[in-house]
Amino acid sequence: MKKTIGPAYGEYVPVEVRRTIDAQVRAERASGFALYAGPAGGAEVEFGIYAALAFYLIAKPGVVPWVFDQTVSRAIGAIAETTFDARAIRRGRRLGSGSFGTVYRCEDERTGRELVVKVPNAVEGASQLQNAEAYLNRRIARAPWVASGCAKFLGTYYEVEGASSPCLVWAYEEGEATLEDYLEDRAFPQSLEDALGVRARANESEAKRVNRVAKRVLKDLARTVAGLHDIGIVHRDLKPANLVLMGKRFKLVDFGAACDLRSGENFDPEQALLDPKYSPPEQYIMSQKTPPPPPVIGGVLAPLLWTAAQPQLFDSYSLGLILLQLCVPQLRGKNVMQPNGAFQRRLEDAGYDLRAWRADVEDALAWDFSALDINGGIAWDLACRLVTKRNLILRGRLDVGAALAHPFLI
Repeated sequence: MKKTIGPAYGEYVPVEVRRTIDAQVRAERASGFALYAGPAGGAEVEFGIYAALAFYLIAKPGVVPWVFDQTVSRAIGAIAETTFDARAIRRGRRLGSGSFGTVYRCEDERTGRELVVKVPNAVEGASQLQNAEAYLNRRIARAPWVASGCAKFLGTYYEVEGASSPCLVWAYEEGEATLEDYLEDRAFPQSLEDALGVRARANESEAKRVNRVAKRVLKDLARTVAGLHDIGIVHRDLKPANLVLMGKRFKLVDFGAACDLRSGENFDPEQALLDPKYSPPEQYIMSQKTPPPPPVIGGVLAPLLWTAAQPQLFDSYSLGLILLQLCVPQLRGKNVMQPNGAFQRRLEDAGYDLRAWRADVEDALAWDFSALDINGGIAWDLACRLVTKRNLILRGRLDVGAALAHPFLI
């Protein structure tokens, strides 16, 4: 019985790639399966070729997972997505506002369900980012192991017929405070301990208590971000204001600046979507000469692009800054991370060498690093591996997935 390749092969693999593969298969068959392997030791060589191909197909962010997502998962996700009637959505209190969208707590009067709805602002570029965020939230919803660490996306609706972009809808989960709110609370770390259900031990120093809650927050965040990277998404806007406490866990919100590097969605090599208070010195996730890939080609070539450019290291830097804010009291103020503030200027003057920066501020400003120095300073070691410049080959900073294996987070 003749075997046939599934429809995904013909639909998603570019014509030029298919022709090359088919020609190689025909030549291999005609040579008695010895063309590439050779007559001697052929089995081992051929096994190596196929092993390398198999590794490429599953390497981060994964060609095979991408094909599965674009076929099976996408179809299931479209069926499962909730349908909303704009006339039944009763808008309530405003929860937050940004340059391109405003978030409200709402109620679906048909079901009585509480919702969180993001409405695009009437400014240039808002519709484009809203459509991109809708796409990214659907992608994340199709990956349950990632979605568990993000706000629960339910679907979209159009507030006005013929609108250029939809309103985005998430489930309302108990709790509205962000990590930024807790960092600015004078009762920190007790307020955060109470919120997370972390019990302080008798006569324990504040430094140990801060170290413990920092570990809890960072581990949950790193797991979520590493999951995003596994499916080819870079968030680009990690910061305490985008971490909302839902139940006993901080969940990641606001994917307006995120990009999907398997499809090219929301990626423009000449546009830096970021918050300058938390962005790394390179500001761009990849070279500005890298063109946005067409969806199919981007999906097939994503492992090569990811390996060469290491775009996920953009988020690693932001993760390190969050760790510093949690542990260093002088970094918890509202405006202390501003680009022109003392922290950013001194860090830049130190060449983004965190150890040189620390020596400077400890000597000149008497900043407190005791929470980072607990247990031999393993938290400080992780911060130094995250908050640093990339080297000449675009490495030199710890990947978020690798950070999860660091002693501080184990």
